[in-house]
Amino acid sequence: MKKINALLMLITIAFTAHSDTSSPNRNFFYFVDGKTTQAWNLTLGDKQKWNVRIKESEGKSLGGQISLKRSDFKSDGDAVHLNWAARDGIGQFAITGKPIDLSGVADKVALTFDINVVTSPREKVKLLMFCDYPCRAEFDLTPILRKVDSNTWTSIPIPLSCMQARGLDVSKITSPFGLSTEGKLEVKVANIRMTRLADDAQSCD
Repeated sequence: MKKINALLMLITIAFTAHSDTSSPNRNFFYFVDGKTTQAWNLTLGDKQKWNVRIKESEGKSLGGQISLKRSDFKSDGDAVHLNWAARDGIGQFAITGKPIDLSGVADKVALTFDINVVTSPREKVKLLMFCDYPCRAEFDLTPILRKVDSNTWTSIPIPLSCMQARGLDVSKITSPFGLSTEGKLEVKVANIRMTRLADDAQSCD
């Protein structure tokens, strides 16, 4: 119990103070103020290659199924603009890196991200988390993305326990966030992090 309380306190402190530090805690913050945190990387993938690291402000997957460029949320370049071309097969955006262990707070936190839907999805859009291949979990984001107002920023929290129930091993998370679809889609994403789960959080079923 003491360990869990300490971790939750750390989340609260880090979330409040992340703008005042150059090194937010990588266990809970993955993409903040336009930058990945310690040892996390932005990647794009399609059937040609699933893990192309994006080192610059823009790039695309090897087969051209998905592209990335910088966009603005609250400041210049603090978001990524993702565009799926719907050419051939799945396009995937993911944040990948060294594994983290969130087993102590799996039922207390939510994977939260800010998103702006430029074009509503035509095909199913999956939220992904990975935990050493082939370990992974998927959550269908399609109904949420179709419901939100287009060209408007929305904060979406998905309880980590939802992903755990779908097969995620929360003790060895190697990718805390991913999006994939086979269809045409254009979204902007910012501030990918874990937040404390709200007391009135809705079921993920």
